Formats: sequence, structure tokens, C-alpha cells
Amino acid sequence: SLGNFLSLHDALGLALPEVWRFLVQSVHYQSPIDFSRTRINEAGERVRGSVDVAAERVQYFYQTLARADEALAGRTVNAEAPLLHTQIAGRMQERFCEAMDDNFNTAVALGLCGEAARAINELVSLKSKEIKKIGEESVTHTLHVLTSQLREVAGVLGLFLEPPEAFLERFRAHELKKRGLEAAWIEQKIAERGAAKAERDFARADAIRLELDALGLELRDSPGRTDWDVRV
Repeated sequence: SLGNFLSLHDALGLALPEVWRFLVQSVHYQSPIDFSRTRINEAGERVRGSVDVAAERVQYFYQTLARADEALAGRTVNAEAPLLHTQIAGRMQERFCEAMDDNFNTAVALGLCGEAARAINELVSLKSKEIKKIGEESVTHTLHVLTSQLREVAGVLGLFLEPPEAFLERFRAHELKKRGLEAAWIEQKIAERGAAKAERDFARADAIRLELDALGLELRDSPGRTDWDVRV
């Protein structure tokens, strides 16, 4: 009916193909799918739409894989070290097959991916003292297993196959285009904020942060630099 459909051209303008693939598989194939955008309801409340939620989740999974790859870089994996998170690590393929045998339940399969991602983020967030207490070899082995199995299981569903940094760069460019923003302008604003902080004009620095936050941009300060990302 009029206004109750979305052309492929418009759909790909709203979200990248992988976001739509994720959204379709996040619901059982026998259940209806709500294709909606974030909106403000009659009570003035912000209601998250399914397309935006899916975009946020895909971004989250790629960010998780990027963090895992960085954490594993240069580490040697000892396959004999005891595994942590044993409910998911080492059992993900088995549980994935059970979900597929249960009437092709892709929603459950993506839930498993979520479990793995949470465990990965927990491991990469450990402090040095915590890693030493648990055992560095166990942490590294578990992180390697979780990351490998997450990629393998999600890959069967056609998800998370790109190198994380390449996808996240494309995702950010797509979101900026939707909002009519340019990376150069954002970098300029960040530079202005840095200059304001150097001059101890913290009111100006906070105003710039709030301006960018209102546009859905997230700043992450670290010694000597400020990184930014798009918030869906």
C-alpha cells in the first residue's frame, strides 16, 4: 500500500547491506519483522527503530572484533591453556548447530554471537593485575577461541566477514553522509576543542563536545589525542 514499502535504493540509503542482513536474521523466519526507524512518539519519548538497533549491533560486533584483533596481536596462543567462559568458548559451534536444527533459528544463533562478544569485551577490558591473577595464557587462548568461533559461526550467516577496520570506516562514512556531515568539519571542531582546553576555556570545550554529541558523535579522549565515532 502507499507509503508502506521501501525500495532497495532507499533501503541501502538508510543502512548498509550487512545491517539489513543482520536485521532479517535477528528474527525467526516465521515471525514478522518490524522495519522501523527511531522516532519520537506522542509522549515526546524517543523510540528506537529496528533498523537503527540492527546498525548499532553490527557496529558493536565489528568494534568487538577490532578490539580482539588488537589484543591478540603479537601474543602466542597456547592451545593447552585452560579455557575460560566454557559455556560459550569451545561450545559455540555445537550450540549453533542445535539452533540451526531447531527450525533454522537464526535469532538464537545471533544470540550466541552476542554471548561471545560480551565475553570477548570482558577479556580485553581486564587490567594487567587481573590478567596475571587469572593467567595470561588462559586469557589469550580463550580470546583466540571466542574470536575464531564468532567469526566462523557468523560467517555461515554471511556476517562479520570484512576486516573490522575497513567495515567501520565504511560504516562511519555512510552514517556521516546520512546526516550531512563531513569528517573534515568534525576534525576541525575537535581541534578547536583541543585549543580551548589548552587555553583553559573549559566552557568552550564543553560546548563543542555537547554540539558534537547532539549530532550523534562520540568523543574519546586519551593522552595526546581525541578519537571520535558515530553513535547510531
